Amino acid sequence: MGITSAVLLMVGAAFYWCTAHQDVIFVSLSICASLCIFSVLAFSTVQESVTVLGSVGLQHSKTYWCGLSTTSFLPLPVVHDVIINEGITMHKVVFYLAVAIGPRGGSVQDVVKLVPLFTSFSLKLEAMEKIYHQIRTCLFDDVTAAS
Repeated sequence: MGITSAVLLMVGAAFYWCTAHQDVIFVSLSICASLCIFSVLAFSTVQESVTVLGSVGLQHSKTYWCGLSTTSFLPLPVVHDVIINEGITMHKVVFYLAVAIGPRGGSVQDVVKLVPLFTSFSLKLEAMEKIYHQIRTCLFDDVTAAS
């Protein structure tokens, strides 16, 4: 018996098993589809917020549909700047608000990474600018940012 015959025999056996056990396959596919839909819905973001704590730092929180919430805190000494950056995709330019962080007491050249804020929602540039000015005013006492 050659390889082709063995493959044809396995395909025939699989086809026979599938036709004989349609109810098992239907239930299995239904469970998998339900789990996929639930996982997409359960971990979709419902609320995202940034809390600025004056001379302390910045707190970023996300709340998901399932009730789970995550919070991260960036202490003021590691926050170098708050920026509006632009990302270019194939067919459009996307603006996003980000916090530049680096080592404590480091200079602007020591920026290690950008932490994007509001990643689950696409904010308009005007709304993003208002948030940007408020964050800069609270964190850095930046009077020019308020104008």
